[in-house]
Amino acid sequence: MQSHGVLTFVERPPGDASMIESQWVLGRKLLANSQTAKWKVRPVGRGDQQKPGDYNDITSPVIDSASVRLALGLAAKHDVEIAVPDIPPAFLSCRLQETLYMRLPDGEWPDDPYC
Repeated sequence: MQSHGVLTFVERPPGDASMIESQWVLGRKLLANSQTAKWKVRPVGRGDQQKPGDYNDITSPVIDSASVRLALGLAAKHDVEIAVPDIPPAFLSCRLQETLYMRLPDGEWPDDPYC
């Protein structure tokens, strides 16, 4: 990840900068016969630990399932068609303006973090 310019290792964040905790996410690639081709692992930031006021109050809005059931029930009762546009999440490919600091997850790490 460092060779791709995604991250830079630092000893400590400057001043009172807050750090995001992280955890390992495991995944696997499957062959056509459902056998494991290879395992993949990556550290990801835990966004569930974001505090109000951090990172310009970025949130992820979620709709309540009761609201969806109500809308579908009303549409069925009044014989109305429902169209749902597929909107790609723009935040996945945007560049961040802020500098974020992430604590590496627990586990075995080599002595040289750049290897």
